[in-house]
Amino acid sequence: MRNFENQILKGNDLGIKAEEEIDIYENEMLENIYRYCESNQFDRAIFMCGAGHRKSIIEKTSNHTLNDRINVKWEVLEL
Repeated sequence: MRNFENQILKGNDLGIKAEEEIDIYENEMLENIYRYCESNQFDRAIFMCGAGHRKSIIEKTSNHTLNDRINVKWEVLEL
C-alpha cells in the first residue's frame, strides 16, 4: 500500500505532510521504547510494526542517536 500511496502523493503538499507525520509517529514510537527501557529492566522484548514502517524503523534503530543513551541491541527478523 505504501508504494501506491507514494505514487499518488509524491511531491505534492499532501504527500510531503504525510511523510512528515509518519516520521514524527515513528520517532515517537521509538522514543516510547527507549523511555520504557530507561525505567524497566528486562532481558528481551519484541517490537512489531506494520510493513509500511519496517524499512524506516530499521534505519532509525541503526542510526538513532538514542541508541547511545540506552544500550538496546536491535535484531531484525528476516522473513
